[in-house]
Amino acid sequence: MTKRFHQHIDCPSCYEDITAESGFCRWMRDEPRLDSRIKGVIRSDFDYIITRILTDVSGKRKFYCFQLLEVKERGAIPDKSQFDVMSVLDQIICRSATKNMHGAFCTPTFSNIRSTFNGQPVNVRYLGYHLLQLSGTNPLNSHTITWSHVGSEGRNISVDTLVDLLSMTADPFFREIDMRTLLRDRHRNSDAQQGLLDLIPRQHRQPLTTY
Repeated sequence: MTKRFHQHIDCPSCYEDITAESGFCRWMRDEPRLDSRIKGVIRSDFDYIITRILTDVSGKRKFYCFQLLEVKERGAIPDKSQFDVMSVLDQIICRSATKNMHGAFCTPTFSNIRSTFNGQPVNVRYLGYHLLQLSGTNPLNSHTITWSHVGSEGRNISVDTLVDLLSMTADPFFREIDMRTLLRDRHRNSDAQQGLLDLIPRQHRQPLTTY
């Protein structure tokens, strides 16, 4: 049958280590017609989709920014099938990445996407699919906190840096460029851009586009 569930959480009442699984997850895991080893059905979920409305450095353009985040506690790592799904999804979204007038790669952007919240078209910026690994169960009881883009080498960070990354006030690829400047897409290519080059598989990098 589908592999045994192994995600655990700290019970907020008794502080005991308990499993965390919804009724639907339990049903899908126990349903033989959905057995991953026999039927090839692989179930993966998002841990977090983080969004924020940001304004570029000109103060004139607003962007609906989002990043995907997988969180692993107690030093765990994604298994091969989960990692593959994460990588494939990231590559699909990154197909929209282009270059600006200076030839520097830009953050993948989707224009005129209609928001169901206010009914207005918005410009959406994708800030990557990232892996957050904690040695403990949360940032405060972890002696190491590691952040990485899917498929790239991780970097040890502090709790304060994690807050900056989650609030999107710091670049998730650690490029030395102000986030509001990056949103404007007028930056020039530099060594700081290598983080975004790693984000975009070579076969998916689009021809030069000027704005």
